[in-house]
Amino acid sequence: MKLFLRILAKIGLLQRINFHIKLKSNLVIPVTGGIGSINILHDSEKWMSDLLMILFEWKSGTFIDVGVNLGQTLIKVKHVDRNKEYLGFDPNFKCINYVHQLTIANEFEGVALYPVAISSTSTFIGLNHQSSDQTDSQASIIEGFRKTTNAKLNAYSVALDSLIGDLEKVGIIKIDVEGAESLVIEGSKELIARDRPIIICEVLPVYTSTNYDRLERQNKMESFLKIIDYKVFRVLIDNKSCLQSFEEIQEIGIHSDLHKCNYLFVPDEMSDQLLKWFR
Repeated sequence: MKLFLRILAKIGLLQRINFHIKLKSNLVIPVTGGIGSINILHDSEKWMSDLLMILFEWKSGTFIDVGVNLGQTLIKVKHVDRNKEYLGFDPNFKCINYVHQLTIANEFEGVALYPVAISSTSTFIGLNHQSSDQTDSQASIIEGFRKTTNAKLNAYSVALDSLIGDLEKVGIIKIDVEGAESLVIEGSKELIARDRPIIICEVLPVYTSTNYDRLERQNKMESFLKIIDYKVFRVLIDNKSCLQSFEEIQEIGIHSDLHKCNYLFVPDEMSDQLLKWFR
């Protein structure tokens, strides 16, 4: 099947046809004008499934996905616990539309999707695409986060705290927002204080000490985590993309290793429990 899709892509037909594929796992993947094929061609981040199997055992509550993209995390959440309540946010309406189709095709229940970015304030923003891909997973609301911008979409952002009255207990927040992590956390202070969720977060490298904007955002986020008594763990992944272990760190620091971008922010009162899984 993967070979067939690659052939369709190479001859330019994948973007012209719509179809559904049922995998061996009974998961149904819609492919609409080429959108969604990544969920078949790139079965990556197995570590996320491994991690969710651990976290769901001892942290109940709603799963909030900040940066839905094409439903890669939703698929893993529902694979581990089909009854888990899921709230997904993404400012790209094409991504949200696709994941809505994915949800219907698989009859996922307890899924709510919102076409907005999560940030520190409610305001109009620009979503900067690095590539011509309309569902670019590297798009960022941070102006100048990457050297090149292929296109900019108009979007809207809200703070999670502005929704707190409508949110049930939140157990886990996943953040994958290409540089805007500190803004998401800044806009979630009340929610974090109320529910003490575990936060799964991608933090891309600063690379050099002269990358002032990235370093400032990273330091700001780490300072806040310390104030609220959260510990930072780097997720260690083996060469087969499986979860290997966790490493407690005092600071993320300046580095250029793209294999060291995934972190857990864990309430201090739960950190020992996390480490017991790998002792």
